[in-house]
Amino acid sequence: MSIGTKFILRVLGSLLVFCCLAVWLLFFSPWPGGLRTTYKAGDYDPRLTREAKTANIAISALDRFHRDHVAYPADTAALAPYLASLRSTSNAPEIAGWHYTRKPDGSGYTLARKLGWDPCLLYEVDGAQARWVFAPGDGSPDKAVLLKP
Repeated sequence: MSIGTKFILRVLGSLLVFCCLAVWLLFFSPWPGGLRTTYKAGDYDPRLTREAKTANIAISALDRFHRDHVAYPADTAALAPYLASLRSTSNAPEIAGWHYTRKPDGSGYTLARKLGWDPCLLYEVDGAQARWVFAPGDGSPDKAVLLKP
């Protein structure tokens, strides 16, 4: 085989390896920063359920606080006595990695967790109603999902 033929075969082989790597990165590897905005969230989604489980500490503390005070706390500092298992008692809006936002009238709240650059998982409580929501973050509509964390 001539040197020119070997060179061409080597270039073609390298190109094939590069193309295979590019396809794997685009379609099979985890998206940098987490979930893609095109993630097809559905009911009882195992990945979203795993994420939702991490909110159980916060949800439980918020429920106990509401039982004792008939409203949800204005900020996370008020939850310190209800979060004995967590070391942080700061006034940061985070509870166990979930961003807490209370409704203005104290009748509900939202817990939010980023799942990537844009996507977010939300737990919304409004009065006696609670639901999980997947927000793609790309301008497309949010999707309510059933999860059992």
